[in-house]
Amino acid sequence: MPNGTLTSIIQASGVKPGSKWVQELQDITDALELRILHELRDVTGSNSLVATAHPDITQLAGQTFWFIAPATNTGAMKMKIGAHQALDLRTRSGAVVQGGQCVAGYAYIVQHIDDQQDPHYRFLTSLAVATAPITRIYDAAGTYSWSKPSGLAYVDVEVIGGGAGGWSVSVSSTEYARVDGGSGAFARGIIQASQLAATETVTVGAGGAEGHDGGDSSFGTHVVAGGGISRVDGQYAIATAGDILLPGTPAVRLIPGDRGLPPAPPYSAPQTPAGNGGGPGAPGAGREAAGGGYAGRDGIVIVREYY
Repeated sequence: MPNGTLTSIIQASGVKPGSKWVQELQDITDALELRILHELRDVTGSNSLVATAHPDITQLAGQTFWFIAPATNTGAMKMKIGAHQALDLRTRSGAVVQGGQCVAGYAYIVQHIDDQQDPHYRFLTSLAVATAPITRIYDAAGTYSWSKPSGLAYVDVEVIGGGAGGWSVSVSSTEYARVDGGSGAFARGIIQASQLAATETVTVGAGGAEGHDGGDSSFGTHVVAGGGISRVDGQYAIATAGDILLPGTPAVRLIPGDRGLPPAPPYSAPQTPAGNGGGPGAPGAGREAAGGGYAGRDGIVIVREYY
């Protein structure tokens, strides 16, 4: 409780400032302060933080505070709250904070350590536990080698198989029905660093040529998505490894003059009226002509590395 508020209560009560009742009230106020997680506002600086507490405080000993870092630190840190003196700000273990451990935009909880020989603030939350991932995208058909980097915690991988090629089929002596190939399957998986080899093979399935299936895409054996199927028999591509497995859409035979429907997300964006376009793993469209059909799109593998 701010001193001004306590003084107002005492004056309104008519009790003498030095009485036992006033001291007991102050003791209760101090005890309540120690049970409040104070918000630090107007925080500025990177290595030397300056802030104001809300609610206000009358003592530092044992107080806990939370704040959002305004900037990423570059070295050892200090903190100054209100009119109180600046003190060292250290890690949970009491060590000096290293550059880059307090990340801009992240929330932290700190506590005042009431050590007569060495008063300081100490982080109660872990430092540098959430940094932006490094994203690697493989979107051209082929085989690649991914190497596990030092300090990696885990990877989040998304895989889409290549789309099947479109084709056409004769329905009369003068007409051909269009057949749109099936889309590639989708798979996503999170793999801990300890489960990964020093190198993993990344395969991006090729889009199928006219009337041909698309190729499978994979990240090692951890995340695997099948390529689209071109034949019209109700079969569809399946994903066989990962945490989230979604099938592709089956090939569709369309009557002459019908442009059909685009494949469903997440396999591609809607096709243009001519049947071109679409995202990774999108199927090729057939043409209403003899031997007509577009190739499917190549698949894709996206690897997000978290440290």
